[in-house]
Amino acid sequence: MPESINKEILQNYSIYKKVQYEKKEITNKTITLADKKNNVHFRQAISPIISSIVSDIELIIEADKKQVKRYGFKLKSKSICEKPFFRFDSSGVTHNNKAPTIPLPLRQITPPHFQYYDELGYNTAYKTDELKNPQIIAELETDINKGIGLFCEESVIFTATNGFPNIEREAGILFKNEEIDPLINVSFDE
Repeated sequence: MPESINKEILQNYSIYKKVQYEKKEITNKTITLADKKNNVHFRQAISPIISSIVSDIELIIEADKKQVKRYGFKLKSKSICEKPFFRFDSSGVTHNNKAPTIPLPLRQITPPHFQYYDELGYNTAYKTDELKNPQIIAELETDINKGIGLFCEESVIFTATNGFPNIEREAGILFKNEEIDPLINVSFDE
């Protein structure tokens, strides 16, 4: 089998599909990001997800400290496989779908996109109608909470009140892109 096939997913595919489509619950209504231990450029949070099928699902949230539009969400369960089994990337590189069943012109999927494993074990990216809408894409670039809402809808995760969690970034960590010349009042005359 080629390396791009996830053998663990294939072994646990029936459980994986059930978990993917079951309604799951997140108990944390507010999730605060903290510095990621192995990457000084990112902040991270991990929150448990309640499932009636497996007991070890985690929602992993990662966000770049400087680039507000660069963040992602992952669902992981060691009962299913070691790698995250579902994810959302707000920005970054284009995903190359390698499944031979996907026509060549449809294999390149630009972010934002979701990723899951298909029935052959291939990691496959796709876009929903929302992720093709320029207005929603613009909102996703500035609002991580818009992103978590779309992710939770797609992965069937809700709070106890059927809402979505709120993600808080620590104040003062992220920077806005402002077109201000830092040398505007500096004289270079000698």
